[in-house]
Amino acid sequence: NGGEANVVITKSVASDNTADGASILVSDAAGGGAPEAGALEVVLEHVTMSGNGRDGLLVDGNSDVGDVTVGIEKGEFSGNGADGIDVEANGDGSSLNVVLLDVVADDNCGGGQDHNIELDEQGAGNFVASLTNVRANGCKADDNIDIDEFGDGDLTVTLDSVEASGAIGGDADGIEIVEEDVGTLTLNIDGRVTVNGNGDDGLNVAVDADPSPTIAPGGAFDHVRGKDNGSGLRVIVRNNGATVTALADN
Repeated sequence: NGGEANVVITKSVASDNTADGASILVSDAAGGGAPEAGALEVVLEHVTMSGNGRDGLLVDGNSDVGDVTVGIEKGEFSGNGADGIDVEANGDGSSLNVVLLDVVADDNCGGGQDHNIELDEQGAGNFVASLTNVRANGCKADDNIDIDEFGDGDLTVTLDSVEASGAIGGDADGIEIVEEDVGTLTLNIDGRVTVNGNGDDGLNVAVDADPSPTIAPGGAFDHVRGKDNGSGLRVIVRNNGATVTALADN
């Protein structure tokens, strides 16, 4: 009813469970009506959440939950049955801010549309994601890293020293970044991004919005290294005269 939820987990192991390693939920899943919660903030440092039956980490802000912020530094989220890391902000006006630093999330995804790392924002707020020194290889079902903005806000993604290789499956990308509604997608690539040997694209950047969105990368793609993928670097802009701006220096 308007209060804030702040969760800090440090130097902890939550592994080898039949369900999730850790679930941090604000929702009306019990059918009691939509919560009117304030901001949800989750901070994890020096954690291991591996070998679980479902997600390694699930952070789920639903209904009318306010802004969601997730920061993870030095975490291992590998070998889980669903997503290694699954962060969702589904509130009507929610914004989502995610920072991942020194994170490993390999070999997750038992099936379906699971990912090593899945970050989704479906509200009207903006979505900012920063991934630094992140490794997410060998997803068994879908994209290694999947970042989606479904709401009306803008999406800004920064990648610096990210490896997302060996995703298994014909539609599996190394990294997929999608802006699906009104708003601007800004992609900054500040350090090397390696996307080798994936089933589909190494890096797939797409605006599939209506009307007239833009892709406006703040950095060129000259730090991207990818080979032996089913496809290569794919940039897709659809619907109503959407434009591409300053996509690459070369």
